[in-house]
Amino acid sequence: FLRGSGSGTQVGMVGRLATVPGSPQHFFAAGEFAVAQSTDGGVTWSESTPNPFGSIGHVVAGPQPAGGGRVYAVGSRVWYSVDGGATWNLDPVALSLWLATDGAGASSRTLAIHPQNPNVIYLAAGDLTFWRGEYPPAPSIAPGVWTQMPAPPFNYPTVTDSGGAFIIPHLTTEGQ
Repeated sequence: FLRGSGSGTQVGMVGRLATVPGSPQHFFAAGEFAVAQSTDGGVTWSESTPNPFGSIGHVVAGPQPAGGGRVYAVGSRVWYSVDGGATWNLDPVALSLWLATDGAGASSRTLAIHPQNPNVIYLAAGDLTFWRGEYPPAPSIAPGVWTQMPAPPFNYPTVTDSGGAFIIPHLTTEGQ
């Protein structure tokens, strides 16, 4: 990912890859300055830029029917798209997720999409706060309604070798 910077060029790194549910050849990549999309398993990519001055470290996507579906990009702000990333909307929420790095603390952050509802995303911030954003169904482009969730219990000092703990959302047999 490249972005002009004065008389030079900045090179942005890929922070996260996201697969599209039900489409094994369809990917999105958060590339620090833009979001890239591939529909051929990563052979070719196209970029879209939610904000030419923003930073993007995380991306998640819901199913992408004809005409596109929900895509969320988070970095210096939260952006969302209802048309597969062709156009972006800025969410007024004051949440951000910078690029992930190894280790616990301020670098531990992530973004996840609900496994059955592409209008709901979850955000774990570096300050160990957890958020749920619920967006209205497309074609509405209204922003999400954000709710802070209670933090899960962390069993410190039982964490990984790097000092990080992981949360993996999944569906129970009861559909929860």
